[in-house]
Amino acid sequence: MEHRVSRRDAIRRGVATAILTGAAGLVGCARAAVPAVQQPKIILGMRAWGVGSGASGSPATINSLLYQNTEPWRAKHPGVDIRIIDNTGGPQSVITSIIGGTGPDIYHSWHPGIMFAVDGFAADLRPYIKQYNADLSVFNRAQMDVFILSDGSIRALPYYLGINTLAVCEGMLDALGLTYPAPDWTYQDYATLAAAVARGGSKVGNQPVYGGNYGLGPPTGHLPPDCVMQGFGGSYVEQSNLAKCNLGSEGSIRATTWAYGLAKADIITHPGASATFGATLAMTMAPSFFLPQAATNWRSLKWRYYNMPAFPVGGTVSQATEDFWALNPESPHLDLAWDLLHWCAFEPSWQVSQMKMFLLSPALMSLWDQWLTYVPQLAPIFTDKNLAAFANLAKNNNAYPVQFFRYNDPAAESMVNAMAVNMWGGQIGIRLGLTQLAQQIDAMQTTAAQTAPVTLSTLRQEQQVLKAGLGHMFGAAG
Repeated sequence: MEHRVSRRDAIRRGVATAILTGAAGLVGCARAAVPAVQQPKIILGMRAWGVGSGASGSPATINSLLYQNTEPWRAKHPGVDIRIIDNTGGPQSVITSIIGGTGPDIYHSWHPGIMFAVDGFAADLRPYIKQYNADLSVFNRAQMDVFILSDGSIRALPYYLGINTLAVCEGMLDALGLTYPAPDWTYQDYATLAAAVARGGSKVGNQPVYGGNYGLGPPTGHLPPDCVMQGFGGSYVEQSNLAKCNLGSEGSIRATTWAYGLAKADIITHPGASATFGATLAMTMAPSFFLPQAATNWRSLKWRYYNMPAFPVGGTVSQATEDFWALNPESPHLDLAWDLLHWCAFEPSWQVSQMKMFLLSPALMSLWDQWLTYVPQLAPIFTDKNLAAFANLAKNNNAYPVQFFRYNDPAAESMVNAMAVNMWGGQIGIRLGLTQLAQQIDAMQTTAAQTAPVTLSTLRQEQQVLKAGLGHMFGAAG
């Protein structure tokens, strides 16, 4: 029987891994004298993200730039300094540091389903929001909704608003004698153009040519993204009951039938496939938050961003990011930490500096016009690329984060992928498969609701048991 990893298991497994990988520290740990170092009175730990940070980037360089971006806040708090923490290791590194008592005071993440699973990982911001009379309407409503839990608690604020639209390689269309998309094109126009490219394109080596990669994608690897589901009137969860799966609805069935038809005919491919934009892929989902990569990788191509095609029910819709700021409830300087988080989220200085440094699209809706002005000035390649395709989605609140993981255990993803493989292989029809899938996920949700939640104290107790076991294995530490 397949073993499904639950959110509870994932958290606990990550804690155990962190302890085991640090086991060497329990053996012969010499207590060398540490010279006294003059430090500012208070140091806030801030785990922040900039384009290019992470294991594949240069954390030291990025962290230095991010630290510079905090200068206006530091100038107002001369007794406080900030330590930028590497944004590496995923959410588990934040979790284990919080459990170990060394967590950052505020941190960035894009895993709400994991970070909100235990009360001790992300503080309820409502008292602080009330104290500061903070207006949440300045953010994209759909993005902000992801951070509000069913009990009304507000666990985070937006870090930035990343939006996807379609990049179209006009050079490939020119070579095939095809017309560019119209500003008001539809999902049917998209399918027709994609099919024309796939039929007319020549293979590059053994790689076939695809018209696009929009139709399949997150939150799973095998079904349409939530925005496509919504475009046909479906969704992953019911809007009136966010704990109930909606994959068995007529809209979800129609969206999946449309996307599978294109994919099975080799007209579109999955966004994670090996097709190369400009060579074997004519249209690709493109995010507003990786503009530096687009400027470099597509410099030799003739391409532009285009408006998303309109769907029969949802209209022009797209996907947005879930990246957020959270406050560590165990911070020894909660009021100061909240003040820093509030400044990053609500005051323009941090987000404007992120625009200038990384071309990062802002969370504050009022800054999108400024973003449209700054980006072409800093990267002239974007002068004629139609950046307004992103801004229009943001301003009209037509970009929606994936809410699936907010309400479902990671085991639900395993269920979805397993059923999608069966539907794809013809072992079960789309209608029956999605109907059964919705029933399975709802049953899992009912079981999960009856299970006592994981608490920070429980995890700490398990950590102590593991540490004691390691000490017994390796002998007393020196």
